[in-house]
Amino acid sequence: MLSIDQRLAIRLRTSALLVWIVVICRQPPDLLPAFLPDAGDGFGIVGILASSTQAAAIIYSQAFVGTVRVTSIALCLLALLRPGSAGILRVAAVFVVVWDSLNKSIGGYANHAQFIPLSLLVIFAIHQVGSYVWFPPGRRDANVTWDASGGSMTSVACALWQSGLCVVLPYTYVGVNRLLEGGLDILRSDALSIHMRSACMAMPSDTCVWLASLPLDAYSGVLAIGLPVVTLMEVLSVLILVSRVFRIGWLLFMLGFQLLAAIGMNIIFWENMVILAVLLCSAIFSSPLGRSAIVVPAGTRSLDRVDTPT
Repeated sequence: MLSIDQRLAIRLRTSALLVWIVVICRQPPDLLPAFLPDAGDGFGIVGILASSTQAAAIIYSQAFVGTVRVTSIALCLLALLRPGSAGILRVAAVFVVVWDSLNKSIGGYANHAQFIPLSLLVIFAIHQVGSYVWFPPGRRDANVTWDASGGSMTSVACALWQSGLCVVLPYTYVGVNRLLEGGLDILRSDALSIHMRSACMAMPSDTCVWLASLPLDAYSGVLAIGLPVVTLMEVLSVLILVSRVFRIGWLLFMLGFQLLAAIGMNIIFWENMVILAVLLCSAIFSSPLGRSAIVVPAGTRSLDRVDTPT
């Protein structure tokens, strides 16, 4: 019988894999632009691998990029079909990290919406959660789950705790950095209204065109209240690790905020929305005690908690 820890780990692991399958499939096969980075100028691991001119010529070739793309998709699909194999998940994570580095090196920018699903994929690969959350044949136990190497549920709890940190830290950084850079004056300004109009002009959509046609006074009051509230929720993001009630409220708020950003500014972080939706469902439908496993570090009593049949 699967505990709350295990079910949440399965959902997050599956969501991260699905997100990356969609992200990579949506990327055009002819990723290479007219101008490629020079040797050593790449991002992350690609910058290290392409440290010489000869290596850069191979890594930035269409054949290499295409091979990494197809292999990453195939390994992610295989990891979904073989959830009990930690080895497949680890190899898939390596290829996805290489693909992400290639995409950022060649594209010249980092997509911040992919930070959370990439972190989750690496975390679950490191902790071998794929082996722990699925019972191997003939090794079923109601209280402890393990794989052939003797892994315990401690790795599941560690992975979930680290996943929670990876979810909240980007939001906390954004909120704190906004206050440090702009001070309290930015909360009383029309910064959000101006940014929304700029985003609409840069990436126009039907909704953006309609909003931009309205006089600024029509919605500046709502945005003036919204920016301080958003900043406050971002700064207090870390509280979702200790309070289930705040976690549900925060997840609902952030999902709504990102939906409004997609509608009003045509800025879509669908990758984050998928992960937040999974966490929200887990927080709402967790045990009556209201202690989701994502806030429980290794070594606490909840590691032994298993749901009872209903």
